Amino acid sequence: MGCTGKAQKRMRKIQTNSENRHNQNQNDFISRLPEDILLIILNKLPMEDAVATSLLSSKWRDLWKLTSNVDFNYRWVQVRRKEIHPSVNHFVRSHHGKEIKCFSVSLRCKKSMVPDVQSWITYAAKKNVEELCINLNDREDNRKNRTYHLQHLCFPACDLSFSSLVKLILKFLWLDMDYFPHCESLKELHLEKLVLPNDEINGITEKSPALQFLCLINSNLSENLHVNISPNSNLRKLIIEDEFVEYNRMQHIFINAPKITRIEFLSSMPKRKYHIVNMGVGIEARFNLNRMFRERGEAKATCNGVLVCRYQQNLLGLLKTFQTAKVLEVCSWCIQVCISPLDFQFSLTNSIW
Repeated sequence: MGCTGKAQKRMRKIQTNSENRHNQNQNDFISRLPEDILLIILNKLPMEDAVATSLLSSKWRDLWKLTSNVDFNYRWVQVRRKEIHPSVNHFVRSHHGKEIKCFSVSLRCKKSMVPDVQSWITYAAKKNVEELCINLNDREDNRKNRTYHLQHLCFPACDLSFSSLVKLILKFLWLDMDYFPHCESLKELHLEKLVLPNDEINGITEKSPALQFLCLINSNLSENLHVNISPNSNLRKLIIEDEFVEYNRMQHIFINAPKITRIEFLSSMPKRKYHIVNMGVGIEARFNLNRMFRERGEAKATCNGVLVCRYQQNLLGLLKTFQTAKVLEVCSWCIQVCISPLDFQFSLTNSIW
């Protein structure tokens, strides 16, 4: 009788667990959705959360391998407790999707990792990537004993089709243009903390005829920056953003962009001198210099006003350069200098004098 009673209890427990699982499955409306809808949900999630869904059930186990939005950043390290470099290699081997819409990787890159980074670019191109971001110095990675050096990166020396690429972001690297691909559909290009030899920008714009937007952030800090836009380019908007650094480190900047309709200078203007030629009539010129002398410590580094004077000369020279501008906007004015708007034949909007 005792054994029979225990067996009955076990049967009732098994039956109860089975009923609970059945009820859970009945209430799991999300898992019962079509696979296409589930993939849309996955593509809205951060990469680490999308991979974590593989633990939900057998139906979710391999869905992450079909995702089209790939983003590996330092949060992956924090949440998954795994390094980015081997994780991306594993993803590339496991992914089964036909296309990738967005492929983004941010990591502290060592020289030994560069071949793998090139292979990721090749893989993204074969998957008809639309947005590609390669950041070789993830600033969110604040772990100790991490050193950083600009790594030389060139696009793979093979005949790749980047016809689907619309947006390209490259950060913290030394770009080698020998094999930069033709990007017929590229419209938006962001380059941050890059070393760009003299003709790099010209070569990029020649190979990207549809390019409309170019943003250069802290590029060529230790050498002159040449922004020569190809005559065949359709570039319309150019942004130059520089952080405040010591004056003796700054070099010249040369800009030749005859077809652009809008140019913006952001953060601060630390270059030793700005050389701008072939600006069209009716251009929009905007200066949003919100970081110039924002901190007292930075202001003390001006060597008794020498740098302040240089800022004034640079800015006033540029204002004269854009005296035929259709719109001239100066925001977050930081230099205490007395200027009469009557000295120039243009109007200032949203300015702080």
